[in-house]
Amino acid sequence: MTSKTSSTRRRKEFWETYLWSLKKNRGMMALLALLMFIALPMILMILMANTQNRITTEVYTPEMWTQTYLSSVTGLTALIVTPMSLIFVLVISVSLFGYMHQKRSVDLFHALPVGRTPMILGRLLASLTALYAPILLNFAIVFIVGAAYPVQLQLCWVTVFSYLLWLMLICAAALCLSSFMAVCTGTTTDMILSLLGINAAYPLLIFLGDRFASSLLPGLNTGLTANSLILTAVSPYMAAFMPYIVSGSQARSGALVVDTGFYVWWILFTLVLLAGTVLLYQKRRSECAESSFAFSLPKNVIRFMITAVTGLGLGLLLQSGTESSGNFFIGLIAGSLAAHIVTETIYSRGFKQLKRSFVGYGVFMAVFVVTYAFLATGALGYDIRVPLAEDVTSVTIEDPYTNNGGQILDANHRVLTSVTPTLTEKANIEKVTEFHKKITQDKREHSYPYCLNSMNGTSFTLTYHLKNGGIVNRTYYLEYKNDGQGNPISPLGEIADTREYKETQDLLFYVEPEYIKSVDLDTRGGEDSTTFAPDLNTKKELLDAMRQDYLDGKLNDGKNLDVDSSYLVIEYKSPLQVKDGKLKTLLNGYEGNLYLYSNSYNFSNKSGKTGQLVEKLGWNK
Repeated sequence: MTSKTSSTRRRKEFWETYLWSLKKNRGMMALLALLMFIALPMILMILMANTQNRITTEVYTPEMWTQTYLSSVTGLTALIVTPMSLIFVLVISVSLFGYMHQKRSVDLFHALPVGRTPMILGRLLASLTALYAPILLNFAIVFIVGAAYPVQLQLCWVTVFSYLLWLMLICAAALCLSSFMAVCTGTTTDMILSLLGINAAYPLLIFLGDRFASSLLPGLNTGLTANSLILTAVSPYMAAFMPYIVSGSQARSGALVVDTGFYVWWILFTLVLLAGTVLLYQKRRSECAESSFAFSLPKNVIRFMITAVTGLGLGLLLQSGTESSGNFFIGLIAGSLAAHIVTETIYSRGFKQLKRSFVGYGVFMAVFVVTYAFLATGALGYDIRVPLAEDVTSVTIEDPYTNNGGQILDANHRVLTSVTPTLTEKANIEKVTEFHKKITQDKREHSYPYCLNSMNGTSFTLTYHLKNGGIVNRTYYLEYKNDGQGNPISPLGEIADTREYKETQDLLFYVEPEYIKSVDLDTRGGEDSTTFAPDLNTKKELLDAMRQDYLDGKLNDGKNLDVDSSYLVIEYKSPLQVKDGKLKTLLNGYEGNLYLYSNSYNFSNKSGKTGQLVEKLGWNK
């Protein structure tokens, strides 16, 4: 009976807090709804109306309407709606959680007959309501605008809905992070500074840490890219823009803008922040209001990150300009020490706690020394570890000077795969492993323990696919030599001359004759250009001739081209339905439509089968 009464009372306290908080922020909710309407539906309506006015002079297909609609929604959401929503997250957080940072206010609210858990949860739900109501309303209008025009909503609703879902999720994460920082800090200023610190310092720390490690340990390839989850894993204010940075310029109908892994992580992280906020708020003392921090761990973590970012950033900057490891250490110490002192001074409002804070700086230096020693000595043999040839199924080589390749896109114009040389023959794999061993030996002989080395030269990546399902990646930065005529010489040597390397190096060996739409022939000087639409037999002859010239080194080889040379541009059908063959095998059985970039090839008019065929067909007349 007591438990039931307590539960009922808690629910009542929760709803009363929720309604009171929502009433307090109804002005903010109305303002956000108005501003978001202007920023998204209203501008979208104007853009679509302007498009309709141009129809008198242009033929606008439903596909073009859809792309205009989708690109407009993408741009407006990225440039205006997302920043606006995050600003309101911060404003509403200060409004509803700022009472914790004022002694009189916190004493008043904690004296009310309301438990701390329903108090904090009621305010959080009110904040989400104040954010979600305007967002849902305006995106509903966005769908109505699309329905008012010949937009294929059945194709693009998934993409627009994913923008909505991502915005709602990231607002919830940012709100929970803001409430967590409000509980941990003693003043509103510290709360805002901490939010800015973690959202800016964390991505920079991951990026600079990757640059530092890759510059020190030969071969290290972390795979960090702009769309890596780890880059913004605890920075919702930065993660909010990831979909638009990664694919905003290539938005296509029917495509999710964020990988499922991002949604899973941010849901889990938001729940962790929510649980942490509730638990810490129950333990937070009222006397912490207007002090520095109620819980010091976030402060120490943020100070560590800012110290590391400034030190690594300045160190790498000085080292890259002078190629001196000594300058790196000077920049590291100067930058990190200055950042530590400034951060501590801001947090402590003076120098009272500075002496004690150097324990934290000592922790940073200890972590750096251990990390540097670990990487400089090869990371427990990482630097010289080369897979055994008998354990390798295939090895892919990314060598920009010999890779002509090309990218293969799916129906949404997203990259399915890239054509890169892939070796599966045992003899060729053995050649690669021996070549790899020589690189590791040369690196150790040059400098061991390793010193920082700017990533100069051209990146060269080996990717081993092992029989046990594992993958080994190594990236090196090598200086390419020239043959005296300005043509680069690949360090691969005889590996690049093998038939298997060449046949897996270019899209030419994967396409079928029926994939070709047209052929554009141009003189090397660009003085003449003609487009041909050959029949199927001619396409087959052309492919056979070009493939043989490619294997013989007479196609796309600057050394074997004379002044009397031309180039061919092969245009492929778009979209393309792939048939059984090498291309489908490369795509692991992909069944949908795809797009191939056009490829251009240089060839001599006087030698080689391509030149002979062009002469025979009379294309060069």
